[in-house]
Amino acid sequence: MPRKDIIATVMGLYLSTETRENWSIKASQEVLERKYGNEMTQSDQDAFKVAFVIYIISTLLSPGSKYDYVSVDYWDALVDPSSIRDFDWSDYVIKKLFQAVVKLKD
Repeated sequence: MPRKDIIATVMGLYLSTETRENWSIKASQEVLERKYGNEMTQSDQDAFKVAFVIYIISTLLSPGSKYDYVSVDYWDALVDPSSIRDFDWSDYVIKKLFQAVVKLKD
């Protein structure tokens, strides 16, 4: 679980608000669907990268048990969007899959 300041940073810088609604998949979807014009600024690019990872992890690779709400346990990797590619996403997804299998067996 990331520290509260990391969660606040990701919400404030990349999802544009610090309300509880940011925990919703819709917050990242709004960033992805935003009209950016001809060129995106660096901050727009960073927000898009972070929102894309949140959306893909939450809907495709490792969806949570709560409908429409994201898990924040990987948000440490999102603080610096330029290093997102350095995080081992496959390891994260496999660990979450094994956790779900253990839960199912129990």
